[in-house]
Amino acid sequence: MRRLLLSIAGLAAAGLVMTSTSPARASSDGEAYAIVIGVAIFDVVSLPADIYMAATGTKVPRDYAWAEAIGGGAQALAGGIGLTYCAMDRECKRDAGFPLLIGFTAWTTVMSLHGIYSLTAHDRSTASLPPKASPFNVVPMIGDGRTTPAGIGITGTF
Repeated sequence: MRRLLLSIAGLAAAGLVMTSTSPARASSDGEAYAIVIGVAIFDVVSLPADIYMAATGTKVPRDYAWAEAIGGGAQALAGGIGLTYCAMDRECKRDAGFPLLIGFTAWTTVMSLHGIYSLTAHDRSTASLPPKASPFNVVPMIGDGRTTPAGIGITGTF
């Protein structure tokens, strides 16, 4: 299922990149836009993928952990450089984008740390242990149609 989720995310990223570029305007910025869109899609897809893997009790694949560690680390570094620049510039600190830059840097730092943790968890794990049941489950919730909407819920011990 996780491979399917990652494959669908890759196809969605490719479709978005292909439909977002204009053939009438050839520009060298197209590659940069494609990279930014691809990285943004990875950032958005990584959280639901991590939640799904945690809910099902599956281990984070090693290549996915590497992508989180390297991709998140590079973005966190870029966010840190941006924060340093904005912290020294008065106008930049007052800009509405400054809190967003703080949030982006925090998000990508956590993503990088999770990738590093997942990589070290691979080294600590042993193959002789059976898979452990998840402490929580993702379950469908059915509402009454008027006051409680339908959706999904997470049950278990946290």
